[in-house]
Amino acid sequence: MKEKILSYIEKNSRIDLHELAVLVDADEASLMNTLEEMENDNIICGYHTLINWEKTDLEKVTALIEVKVTPQRGQGFDKIAERLYNYPEVKSVYLISGGYDLLVTLEEKSLKEISNFVSFKLSTLDSLAFPSKGLMANFSVAGIFPLSKEERDKEFFFDKLEAFVTVAIPLGKKFSLALDIKAGGSVSESLNSLPEMKMPYAFSQKDRLFFSNVASINPLATNMACSAASLYFFPQTSLSMAGIKCMTGFSAAQGFFWDSREDMQSGKGVWRVSLDAGIQFKKNSALLLRVGGGFVQEKVSPFVSLDLGAFRM
Repeated sequence: MKEKILSYIEKNSRIDLHELAVLVDADEASLMNTLEEMENDNIICGYHTLINWEKTDLEKVTALIEVKVTPQRGQGFDKIAERLYNYPEVKSVYLISGGYDLLVTLEEKSLKEISNFVSFKLSTLDSLAFPSKGLMANFSVAGIFPLSKEERDKEFFFDKLEAFVTVAIPLGKKFSLALDIKAGGSVSESLNSLPEMKMPYAFSQKDRLFFSNVASINPLATNMACSAASLYFFPQTSLSMAGIKCMTGFSAAQGFFWDSREDMQSGKGVWRVSLDAGIQFKKNSALLLRVGGGFVQEKVSPFVSLDLGAFRM
């Protein structure tokens, strides 16, 4: 009888006691005693509410993410699964067979936040500021559609694609090499005919990870391709005992920006070389000082920059 009771209350935990007694062919008194017995034995651990979120004002996006991991010796996948499940965005973690190892169920407010979670929390980078090992990749595709009739009459539509990859390679205990590649653009290039939309959606040379020597957000471009290489040295200091990571190093970056495929060869180029020093307070936050020179707006000039943030967000 217990199995019958459990099967019914699993589907509807608020089922009327009399109705349940009829369904399992038992009297209400014995049914109540059986329920109390299963609660005391922790067979019934609680009663949950099934909510139709679509009828509320709260917007949610659910995603199923397949993850491939390397099991730890003596712990298998348990430690990694526990770490994933501790994130509030994660609703469940399943061990699966095939090409991947874990199936993770996520709930967020938007696809953008799902993408950020996969990029920054499921990445193997040990730091978003000064990584010493690991890999992170982020790919996004967006289509911007009209909302009003006036915009539809103007054929207001364009697409935007963006890809960002970081690889950090350890070179001994105190050195690492970080490589960053970022590219983006529009297949239709319709953004070129909508100058009023360039400010929120086009690409700027003012990217603090690549070009901290650029001070102005203009000029804006529909397409871009950038790359950077950073050689980090992590000295042992008294701050290391407090979990603060110090870094000195050298970095260089180069990028090209253009509006259409026709002017790709004559796209605006920019580059930077610098000596770097920084202090990392948390995994995703650091203070970075750069001193060097670069080419921007058709001239070479020296620069000094000071930034606070994660740099790879």
